[in-house]
Amino acid sequence: MNVVAVVAGVAIVLVTLVDAADTLVSTRIRSGRWWPTEVFYRLTWFPWAAFGRRFRSESRRETVLSLFGPASLLVLLALWVIGQILGWSLVWWGLRGSFASPLTGWIDGLYYSGIVYFSVGFGDVLPGTGATRVLALAEAFGGLATMGLVIGFVPSLLGAYQAREARLLRLDAFTAERITPMALVTSYLDERAGGRAALDDFFDDWEEWTAELMQGHASFPMLGLFRSQFVGQHWVTALGLVTDAAIVVLCASDDHRGPALRQYRRSVRAIQAFCERIGVEPVEVDPISFELFEAGYRTQLGTLLHERSVREAYDAMIELRSHFAPWMEALIGALVAPRGFWGLEIERLSSPVLDEPPLP
Repeated sequence: MNVVAVVAGVAIVLVTLVDAADTLVSTRIRSGRWWPTEVFYRLTWFPWAAFGRRFRSESRRETVLSLFGPASLLVLLALWVIGQILGWSLVWWGLRGSFASPLTGWIDGLYYSGIVYFSVGFGDVLPGTGATRVLALAEAFGGLATMGLVIGFVPSLLGAYQAREARLLRLDAFTAERITPMALVTSYLDERAGGRAALDDFFDDWEEWTAELMQGHASFPMLGLFRSQFVGQHWVTALGLVTDAAIVVLCASDDHRGPALRQYRRSVRAIQAFCERIGVEPVEVDPISFELFEAGYRTQLGTLLHERSVREAYDAMIELRSHFAPWMEALIGALVAPRGFWGLEIERLSSPVLDEPPLP
C-alpha cells in the first residue's frame, strides 16, 4: 500500500466534498479564502469583467457579462467531479494490491474511479477485499450526493434570482430617464401617491428585499454575478438608489427611527458584507457638491419634506454617505454595474395611457 497516495487522495476528496457541500447547502463549514470555490471566483471573475469592459455597446457588454454566472455553476460542478475522481484515483492507486486484478498504472486507478463515481459498473476491475469494496461504495455515494445537491440547488438559485429581479421592475419614478434618489422620494411624497405613509411603506418593502438579498447572496455565492435581464438595471445600483433615497429622507427630516433608517442600516451591512466576501476594498469617492445638492433639495423636494436647513441636511448627507458610498462605488466597479438605474423606457412604448398624467 502506498500510504502517501492514499492520504493525498483522501485529503483531496474531503476538501472537494466540504467545498461542494458548503457551497450548495450553505452550512458555513469552511473558513478562510483558500477553498476551491472562493479561489475559483477570485481567479475567474475579474479577468472576465475586464474582458467585458472592452465592449462599448452596453447591450453587448451585458450579454457577455451575463454568461459568467450560469457558466460558473457548471464549471464548479465539473471541478467538484474532477476533484473527487482524481482524489479517489490516488486512493485506488495506493491500494492497487487489494484488487482482484491489480492495477497496472495510475490510469487504471483513474478509470476505476470514474466508473465507480458515475455508477457505471462495467465489472472489468473488481476490488478484492472488504475494505476496498466499502470504499467503492463510499465513492459512489459521493457521486450521487453531489449530483443530487446540484439538482436541488439550481431551482433554489433560480428562485432567489427571480425574487431579486422582480423587485427591480417595481422601481419607478414615472420618468423615462435615469431614476434619481430625490425623484424617487418625491414620487411617493406627492399626496396623490400616498404621501409620507406610502414612502414609509416603500422603505419597509425594500428593507425586506435587502435582507433577503444579503441572505441570498450568502447562500448562493454566484448569485451576485447574475445580471439583470434588462439593460440599465442591476441589483447593485438598485440598492444604491434606494439607499440614497433613504439618505435623502434622513438628512432632510428629523425622523431617525423610522423605515428610512432601517433601510439605510440594512443596506450598509449588506454592501459591506458582499464587498468583503469577494475581496473588494472601499475606494475614495468625491463628495456631492453643496451647490448640486442645494439645487435638488430646493427644486425637487420643495416643501414636502423640509424639516432641516439646506446646510444641516447637506452635512448629514455627507456623513451618511461616507459609510456607504465608498463601498458602493467599489462594488459598481468590481461588478461592472451600470452607474445609474433606469426604470420603464417610456419613450419606446406606444400607449394612450402615456398621454395621461403619471399620477392620476
